[in-house]
Amino acid sequence: TFRDLGGTAIEFHNANRGNVISKCTFSRLGASGITMFPGTTGHCTDNVVTHNHFHDLGLADPQAAAIAAGKSSGNLVAHNLIHHMPRCAISFRHGFGRNVVEWNEIRWTNLEANNAGAIESWQWEPGQAAEYDRGNVIRYNLIADVVGCKALPDGRLVAPAGTWGIHLDSLSSRHEVVGNLIVRTMLGGIGLAGGWENLCQYNICIDGVASAASYDNTEGKMRGNRVLNSILYNPRNGPRIHLGGHA
Repeated sequence: TFRDLGGTAIEFHNANRGNVISKCTFSRLGASGITMFPGTTGHCTDNVVTHNHFHDLGLADPQAAAIAAGKSSGNLVAHNLIHHMPRCAISFRHGFGRNVVEWNEIRWTNLEANNAGAIESWQWEPGQAAEYDRGNVIRYNLIADVVGCKALPDGRLVAPAGTWGIHLDSLSSRHEVVGNLIVRTMLGGIGLAGGWENLCQYNICIDGVASAASYDNTEGKMRGNRVLNSILYNPRNGPRIHLGGHA
């Protein structure tokens, strides 16, 4: 058990590989539960984070995720319970290689932040070597109550605000988002922002305040994305799918 720590519980740097973190509890931490980021001697690969319980993290750093990785590939994040997070539950940054996120239960995220997802990927970097240019696999996760919160100029806090269940941000590409159940978000179960060749299939997205899903052609680069065999249901007055674009 990792509890009442001022920062992150476990940090992997450089070429750390083959580690297994399983059956642990992470609670009341100042920052993240587990991070995997590169260093001067390489990047983290082939680590397993499974059957853990994360809750009430980011007490000093509200941008923290339960599990965060950057330029890290071949990792498995599976069968974890994550809830009551100030921002994301799982965050893969700087697009690098193929990681698998599956069979996680995620509830009550983005309690202090917006413009984010319970699971997020961002800053895709095209032109990488072929083995690192494949996108992540996000499948069979249960995501509920992605709230979102923002401050107005007059100091008032507004919630819900600006969230997705799964957010493929900043040109995230070649992801496979399959078989996820996502309920009660703000902007939709799945949000695509300008990426290409993403596959979204067999997902169920229900009860987004603004829409059931949203696709934003950021920088005009969106192409080749497929949304197949999914249920998008919004019982409110908003659309099932919101299509947006930028010049």
